[in-house]
Amino acid sequence: MPPDNLAYLVALHSVDGLGTIRLKRILDYFKDPKEAWQAPINEFSSLSIPQIVLDKLSIQQKKLDPENYFAQIKKDEIKVLTFFDPDYPTALKQIYDPPLVLYYKGDILNGDSFSIAVVGTRKITSYGRIVTEKLTAELTQANLTIISGLATGVDTIAHWTALNNNGRTIAVLGGGLKQIFPAENIMLAKKIADTSGALISEFPPDYPPLPGNFPARNRI
Repeated sequence: MPPDNLAYLVALHSVDGLGTIRLKRILDYFKDPKEAWQAPINEFSSLSIPQIVLDKLSIQQKKLDPENYFAQIKKDEIKVLTFFDPDYPTALKQIYDPPLVLYYKGDILNGDSFSIAVVGTRKITSYGRIVTEKLTAELTQANLTIISGLATGVDTIAHWTALNNNGRTIAVLGGGLKQIFPAENIMLAKKIADTSGALISEFPPDYPPLPGNFPARNRI
């Protein structure tokens, strides 16, 4: 992927309905995301992309400037990692439907490959809180990166416990990085990104945290 054309890949990724499979199909056909972005819509006719998605692409082509869009993303301190980058997490490449584009704040380190997910109910009991804190503290002290989903309940406690024990933690979001959900965890999200971890999303920065996003993000 030519670095100069990353802005055009991100612009294509901003089109609702152009998920990983369809984007790969487009890149296989056009080879260059800039060429795909500048192509007339009728050139996509053989790629089995629904007309409703092509209509959205056509609208984006007319109203969005890829270079300005990408510049704004960088101004918001959001970094972009693609499937084609050498530092894309190896284990993530092995999952079903690995994200073609990842947006993140903070830092992703090589040591994060030694990680464990701590997730659970949003309606946590007092006993659940105690157990989550104990287990997460022990895992953190064993130098494992704690991965969770920034949700209320177990996820929130797991993140805070990792931070309070000077460990690393990564939050995988169910919406864009500019749409932190729930709002009560905005401070937690900032602390993760600013201190010892990262916020990660496969969704464009302004994409809302829709209910269907959360089961999909769990694979990450």
